[in-house]
Amino acid sequence: MPAPEGAGLIGVIGSPPAAGPTALSTALTTGLAHPGIQSGSLLAGVEADLGRHPSARIAALRMPAISRPLTVDEPPPPRLVPPPDSEPTPMPTRAEPPLPALPDEGAMTDSERRRVQEALARVGYYAGRIDGIFGPETRAAIRRFQHEIGSEMTGVITAEQATRLLTWR
Repeated sequence: MPAPEGAGLIGVIGSPPAAGPTALSTALTTGLAHPGIQSGSLLAGVEADLGRHPSARIAALRMPAISRPLTVDEPPPPRLVPPPDSEPTPMPTRAEPPLPALPDEGAMTDSERRRVQEALARVGYYAGRIDGIFGPETRAAIRRFQHEIGSEMTGVITAEQATRLLTWR
């Protein structure tokens, strides 16, 4: 992967310490404590510190092509300000898709019953076959969903509950 000339890379493999900082974090803290540190000298110092650590092994190291200061005192880029006579551009809004309305259970098609079972399975209430048949497992799953939303636990799903189930997260 191409990287900017002043960027370097170091990857470390090691046993996690029982308590306290890792070898890499200790080496970085030490290296970053020096004022005016450059990217190349920081990585060289980290490499040397890790070489002395018994539980850390350098897995990847790429020194920067050009060593650059890690902090630069440059002014921030100018803000883009629209001309005073222009109207602000309205932000586009994302329209929410309409709720997929379903009928009461008695008027549902086989496909709609399968969608209800799939939704019950998606939220973790149903583990049976998706077959469009509302047997004892589906009824129990519907009752669990009804309990979750604070409805009477009849095991028979209404149009409002079915629609809500399809959008339940």
